[in-house]
Amino acid sequence: MPEDLYDCYLMLEVKPGASLEEVKSAYRELVKVWHPDRFSHDPKLRDKAADKLKKINLAYERICKAGAEPRPYSRQREQGDEGQNREQTYGHTQPPRPSARRRTRLNPSRIWTSLVHYGKPVAAVAVSLALIYVLYPESEPQLLIELPPEEPPVVTPAKGTTVRRANRPQARAFKLPDPKLFGVGSTKAEVIEAQGSPDRATDTLFVYGTSDVVFENDKVKSWRNGYPRLKVKMFAAPNLGGIEHFTVGSTKDQVVHAQGTPDSLTDTSFTYGTSKVYFENGKVKSWSVRSRALKVRLLPKDAVGQRTHFTLGSTKDEVLAAQGTPDAFTESEFSYGSSRVYFDKGRVQSWQSGSPKLNAKPPA
Repeated sequence: MPEDLYDCYLMLEVKPGASLEEVKSAYRELVKVWHPDRFSHDPKLRDKAADKLKKINLAYERICKAGAEPRPYSRQREQGDEGQNREQTYGHTQPPRPSARRRTRLNPSRIWTSLVHYGKPVAAVAVSLALIYVLYPESEPQLLIELPPEEPPVVTPAKGTTVRRANRPQARAFKLPDPKLFGVGSTKAEVIEAQGSPDRATDTLFVYGTSDVVFENDKVKSWRNGYPRLKVKMFAAPNLGGIEHFTVGSTKDQVVHAQGTPDSLTDTSFTYGTSKVYFENGKVKSWSVRSRALKVRLLPKDAVGQRTHFTLGSTKDEVLAAQGTPDAFTESEFSYGSSRVYFDKGRVQSWQSGSPKLNAKPPA
């Protein structure tokens, strides 16, 4: 994460000290330019775009955390002549720093004059702080949760005595309140209660920074998470059992149960980071694993046994048995990272081994 605001402004291609609106506008343009989906045809360019987009997101967050309206930033190396073009920062002019090679002698009379001049204000501040500490002692911290009562000490009765058991008080359960959330079907009022007033709003759209909430008939239809993060939550239907993975044909509830709330969604896709799950008629059709791992599993349909490798003419089930679940797939292609397996009429026609290396062998 860029530690220097100056580098953050340069990363977003705006001048240091630009307004928050200029920063947001530049950020949105750069996200469109460097989105990895634009380079899906070239894995190397896609990886570089993902890395560039990550740096852009971190720079944008750094500027936003610095304040709603960033203060102007100046650097000594950008100022030219130190004696004439000195910029003013935080209301006063920065004096030129002495050269590291130049050494000045300490004047005892000047040191004594400085102590007399600055000693009285420093002493006054110290006395004021001492009075504040004495007159206004720090109060004890207040707990934000209710703790169970302490149990009384255990007393061992003497031999030969009868002890009547008293009813022990039950410890009170406690938990932190859940934050307010919204999801598909929430009203505009519920969204505002959970997320706050939007930066921009229309009849069908609420905008929070680079995050969007889309409405249909005044109810939440979909969203797209950017910055700040939306307080959204999707709850899967009950009685789904211990589903840990999803596959082709899984329902949207099963995907949410296994993967959690998506960062953005439409009627035909869920997005997790830059990874996507595609649906057709409400069922999983395919997926694309990129920045975030998906809990997917694609198993062979037929019993092909254990396989250590595949070759030309192998079926898709034999490739799955040897190579495992693909990161993305179509009717004619399986993708594993930057490696590809190509099919013709359901059988391996060719392959391209990249990273990871494919468990493929040419025919004998």
